Amino acid sequence: FFFLMSTSTQWRGSFSKGNLCKGSPGVVIEGVVKDVRIHSVFVSGASSNPAEQADALPTRYVVAVINPVTSAFDRMFDKNNDEVDYQWNQGRKGTKNYHEPQLISLDNLVTRLGGPGAKEPVSSELLDSDQRKHLHPHQKGVFEFWISDNKEGCKELCSGNEIRLTTMRDSVFVDSFRVLNAKASDELTGGWSDALLQHQDAENKYVNLEHESEVVDDEWSD
Repeated sequence: FFFLMSTSTQWRGSFSKGNLCKGSPGVVIEGVVKDVRIHSVFVSGASSNPAEQADALPTRYVVAVINPVTSAFDRMFDKNNDEVDYQWNQGRKGTKNYHEPQLISLDNLVTRLGGPGAKEPVSSELLDSDQRKHLHPHQKGVFEFWISDNKEGCKELCSGNEIRLTTMRDSVFVDSFRVLNAKASDELTGGWSDALLQHQDAENKYVNLEHESEVVDDEWSD
């Protein structure tokens, strides 16, 4: 039996990108997944304004706890304002096409993710104090990032995955991610996927298992 840890947030008001994802275009994080859990946000008092509803963040996440964070730097864009392919960029070091990453220290990463003057990377509005004890600075170098549970591949994340992710501006919310050693760890992910689906079923969340199987098959057909 695979134990699945879950946490939750009670949120009142606008749970939106405009409210929680501010600042720079975001950061790139590279590191190793130490742990995964699911996290639900229960929102009350949200605006009925259509524009604000369209800007709303998801309310169910797969949270990736990263330890260690091996690299953190600003998201990079080329002269056409297209985001750099970071994997491609690594192979261009020393050439005129190489984009030099602007590295971010762990302490600066805290304030980038948590906001100006923050002492921790996740605010007390999102997680209470007991749920933040596993993170920097309590546990040096440990950070977590929230991936919408409808993003392809997030249900297969597991401890030991080497991951590269980008954030939605300066926040813990993930814009995109890529597992760098996916095939090496694929055989380890079955328990986590099954447990996540069981948890979703328990909350009466519809899961199209046939579609999920097609996605996984397509993922590994390359």
